[in-house]
Amino acid sequence: MTPAKTVCRQLRNLQRWMPLLTDITSTLLAPRGAISASGAHVVRDLADIITPALDAPEEGPDGVRTYQGFYDWAKDWALSADLPPDGDPVYQLITRADVLHGTWDDWEAFTEDLERLHERIARLTGNAPRTIGPCIVAGCTENVTQQQTRSGASGPLECARGHSWTTIGCYRKDAARAITKPGISLTAAEIRDIYPDLSRERLKKWAQRGKITHNTQGYDLAEINALMQKVC
Repeated sequence: MTPAKTVCRQLRNLQRWMPLLTDITSTLLAPRGAISASGAHVVRDLADIITPALDAPEEGPDGVRTYQGFYDWAKDWALSADLPPDGDPVYQLITRADVLHGTWDDWEAFTEDLERLHERIARLTGNAPRTIGPCIVAGCTENVTQQQTRSGASGPLECARGHSWTTIGCYRKDAARAITKPGISLTAAEIRDIYPDLSRERLKKWAQRGKITHNTQGYDLAEINALMQKVC
């Protein structure tokens, strides 16, 4: 089940991104000068004429193309959740997400709709998240992504189930600690980067006592992970 915090993040993202599409449309359809049959100079604001017809509510999240369309989409879901009809539906969905997560029968349908909309608008506005790798939390089969903007990657790394890491470095260290298959050898310095509290002296003693494999490439990571789990 999609966590409430993920829904809130996606809705806030859409609040920022949707105006970009509307602004682009308005720019492309900006007023253009023309000469009427009488010779008078007239200006037609095509944005005012065309923009209201861009959204296609019958297509669900695939038909949302302007901020107004996003607002109407959110309003439909807010009404479905029995939220007050006189408030901002996006704000209501954000502030009530924690409650809706545990009580709303349509939560899963809503979050699937939201995920589709979020992914599509992210691509259109240059904010599509990049995939970092598989989630390393036991039992989780989702991918870990990081938000990608026009100025580069930003924000935490997280999967659809809400497992998160603050930086790529933290994710990589946790991924390294999760290795259980023998055969990956790392130097003492690389091991210390993963386990800062593990001294070189202890590594040497473990190798001397035959608890871990040590060769020219370094120390076996899986064996160290197994020992560190016992120590911790």
